[in-house]
Amino acid sequence: MARMSEIATTIDDGRIEWRVTPGLTPYDAALAEMEARAAAVLAGEARELIWLLEHPPVYTAGTSASADELIDPRFPVVATGRGGMLAGIAILTLFVPGVINAAYTSYAPPGVLRSVIVLLLVLGVTIASVWGQLAIIAASTDPATTRAAAQRQATERLLPAIAVVVVLGIVFTIALLPAGVLLAMSGLDFTAMANGTSPAAPKAAGPLLLASLYTVVALIAMLFVGARLLPLYTVVLRERLGLGAIPRAWRLTRRHTWRLVGAVLLFVVVLLIATWAAQAVAGLVAALVLGGDNAATIKFVGTVAGQAASTALTLVAIVFSAQAYVAFVAREAAIRARAAVA
Repeated sequence: MARMSEIATTIDDGRIEWRVTPGLTPYDAALAEMEARAAAVLAGEARELIWLLEHPPVYTAGTSASADELIDPRFPVVATGRGGMLAGIAILTLFVPGVINAAYTSYAPPGVLRSVIVLLLVLGVTIASVWGQLAIIAASTDPATTRAAAQRQATERLLPAIAVVVVLGIVFTIALLPAGVLLAMSGLDFTAMANGTSPAAPKAAGPLLLASLYTVVALIAMLFVGARLLPLYTVVLRERLGLGAIPRAWRLTRRHTWRLVGAVLLFVVVLLIATWAAQAVAGLVAALVLGGDNAATIKFVGTVAGQAASTALTLVAIVFSAQAYVAFVAREAAIRARAAVA
């Protein structure tokens, strides 16, 4: 039987391939070829493809669809899309904990107790975020994974993932320690910052400048490391590794460093702009509605809007990292197969 690509009209201009397939193309066959092509594009082994085709009529059913809802079963039912499941997990584990933290920091009075509770809230938000990312990855890397299975896998791999987070957190903290020392030498009031108030201007400008320069260099290095470790949580989940996931993720991405750095940098820029815009617009609307005397509520509304934008973009980034892992592993297997044949 001839392949669809052999009977289709193909135009290749050297950058993007255009394909027109006459007649009807089976839905499952087209989907399989599109997924394979997307993985090849991500791995740098193929160009983008614009494919014009028509498939026979089908019903598409999301992960929450029920067979009882099908009134007229005249067409085949195709299971598609996990958007509802992924969004639900993201809301519960990324958005809601962040909102709770924002509510407390917006209304709690300054003091030592506030600082302690904020620290506990940050720990809780971090744990919920890690668990949510693992669940999203489980659902994103295997279409057959149900919500319950994704949650079970996330729970099973939560402790190893937290261990990885703790180790990397310690490493990054040590890397930023010189900047903290320089800021202390500049006379920066850390107590005021911990209490949520604006600190006074530092007394020594020299250490402050050095701290700023060091921080910039450290952030650039962290951007590079973060790009190389992009599939880290996916490795923890899928390959059931603990700290060994760090060198494994590093090896997986060694041929894609600069593309990943560009993708991560773009995500960070978009995230910052989107979060800032959401906070600014929501805060402005809240100020117009509530008046200027409700500063805490205005701050809270803006933070919630920013958290919503951050959650949506973070969900996209998690799915991207999971799919990148799938492509990297497939490319690694293909290289090994070619080496074995040779």
